[in-house]
Amino acid sequence: ISQWPDNRVFEAIRASQADILLDLTGLTSGGRPNVVAKRPLDINISQWGFLNTAGTGIYDFITTDPWIWPPDGHTVMAEKPIMHPCGLLSCCELEHRSPQTRHKRQWGFKDTDIVIGAFHNAYKITPLWLASWLKLLAEYPNCHLWLYAPTTETRDNLCAWITQTKSDVLPRVHFAAPLPLLEHQARLQACDFFADTFGYNAGATAVGAIAAGLPILTMPGRTMLSRMGFAINQSLGFDELCQTTPSDYFALAEQWLSNTAQLKEVQVRLVEARERRRWGDVAAWTDEWLSLVRKL
Repeated sequence: ISQWPDNRVFEAIRASQADILLDLTGLTSGGRPNVVAKRPLDINISQWGFLNTAGTGIYDFITTDPWIWPPDGHTVMAEKPIMHPCGLLSCCELEHRSPQTRHKRQWGFKDTDIVIGAFHNAYKITPLWLASWLKLLAEYPNCHLWLYAPTTETRDNLCAWITQTKSDVLPRVHFAAPLPLLEHQARLQACDFFADTFGYNAGATAVGAIAAGLPILTMPGRTMLSRMGFAINQSLGFDELCQTTPSDYFALAEQWLSNTAQLKEVQVRLVEARERRRWGDVAAWTDEWLSLVRKL
């Protein structure tokens, strides 16, 4: 229906005689807020696509969880929350992998290298955050940083900034081109942990990191977009990976870089928690969500 005009989409949804309109796009590219606003069905729910309030009242509810929901959510959010107890982002069909299957040499690293994965869109990376990652590389000679560079322009801009800031570590900054999903998941296996950004966290990429068995080092903010890493960690029982200040965030990274045995222990516990809590069990997640929706 992407090529249909709004009126035709509205009529098709209304003709379905369904009860709930579940919008997985929201106020993002390709969204149909005008259709949602006309209310072709009785209840409008926002889910996944736009992790924020629409601020307009066109959605009655938003699917969330106890951790990603903002601390002042009942004041700032126009929608009522549907609190999923398993975690909003724990619905994932990616193949689960373990830290015992790391393949660093396949991606050009040595087995003794510590690889920090930071596969974020460049607009999520602030100068302060990147400079702090580069400082880790300067202090630990076997540390490597793997960034995402979907275009030559992105790579050139990042290289230019790194050259001006800390040029001596540039040889240990690597740039990942876009890959099909399964190949990207295999690439994640070469990393030792995933470094989250602040303000706008990783979402789907962080979910992929958990599937690959990578601990996510994160620092939550006060918006849903800045609490995705926090929510993922909390849903797995890993409060220890959620830091409240930049200094604490990078202090934990330094602990792992100086004590790889501690990092490996976290990796093993993460995989155990992921399996024990059935993290990524789509059928169980959906059953729980449906039980919540039936109570609306």
